[in-house]
Formats: sequence, C-alpha cells, structure tokens
Amino acid sequence: HAGAGRGHAFLRHAERTRLFIHMLDPTRPEADPAADLETVNRELRLYDPGLAERPQLIALNKMDLNPPGENLARAQEKLEGMGYEVFRISAVTGEGVDRLMGRAAQLLDTLPEETSPSDRAGRARIARETTQRGREARVRVLGTGFFEVSGEKVERAIVMTDLENEEALRHLQRRLEAMGVINKLREAGAKDGDRVKIGDVELEFRD
Repeated sequence: HAGAGRGHAFLRHAERTRLFIHMLDPTRPEADPAADLETVNRELRLYDPGLAERPQLIALNKMDLNPPGENLARAQEKLEGMGYEVFRISAVTGEGVDRLMGRAAQLLDTLPEETSPSDRAGRARIARETTQRGREARVRVLGTGFFEVSGEKVERAIVMTDLENEEALRHLQRRLEAMGVINKLREAGAKDGDRVKIGDVELEFRD
C-alpha cells in the first residue's frame, strides 16, 4: 500500500477486480495460511478499504507435495471459520482447479460489472467481443439423437464446470439457456435423453 516495489501498480490493477482468489501455501512446516491471507487483506484495506470487502475464494495450493495433514486440516478449519470458501488444489497436476474455476464462474455471473474511467472503453470492447462470441455457438446434427455444439464461449463454460457437482450442472444449464444454446438444440430437433457433445464432453439433453 505504501508503493514499495510494484505495490501501487498491482493495487491499481486490483481495483478492477470483482473477485479475488488467494493462493496460499500450506506445505511449509511453519506455514500459517490464515496469517498470510490477513497480511494481504491488510494491504488491500490500507490502500482502499473497499477492496478487502470484495468476494474472495481461497486456494490451498501444492496438494501434490502432500502437506502435513494436521497442518492442512487446521488451516482449512481456521479459514472456513473466518467465512471463506476453501479449495484444495495443485497448480502442477490440476487437481481441484476445475472445481475452483467453476465456483469462480458462478460467482462472477452474479457480480455487477465495475468500471472506472480509465478502463471503460476497454471493458466496452471486451463486452462487445464476449457478446459476439456468444452468438457464435453452433449446433450440428451428428446422427439420430446426437448433436454437437461448438463455440469458444460454450466450450469454455464446459471446461469451467465441475461435471460431478449437481449444483454446478444446474448452473451450466442456466448458462447454456442464456447463451441460446438450448434453444438452438431444440430448433435442431433435440429431445430429452439425446446426446450432446461439447468439446471433449458428452452430455444428456434435458429441456
């Protein structure tokens, strides 16, 4: 907050952030992820009190290194007791990352856009490009009762969804509906129980 190193440059970038994901390391014997988190949030508050009040997710990283179970459980219990959602991940192996990204996508869909004068034009351009990508979702009939959906936005939605989580699947259904994908499948003749391929994933159509 005092501008040391890249402090102000980083914090000005953080001002445009609607959701923080804090990546914490629980593997060191002396690690105290909750204290590390408080250090970061203290800097955010000293720069702008509103920053530390924005939604935050916690990623306990380096699960591939098998952090001490007692330390890990204690850290997670403490962070959850502070009201945070905690995810165990490995940035190296990808363990837990899809679940974390799926939850981040859910939250971002509910948060209002925040703009500042310096980046309003850039955000408007991004919004137009995102809308255009949404229109690019394409449906192709592969066979009887078998459809393929392609397009950058819809394929990204699939990648960011935890397909083993019922709540995440319901959220995905709503996103596909909002993107017009469900309607396009209906128009192509899709019925309940038909197969739908999106990227490398195959789903069952539910109207």
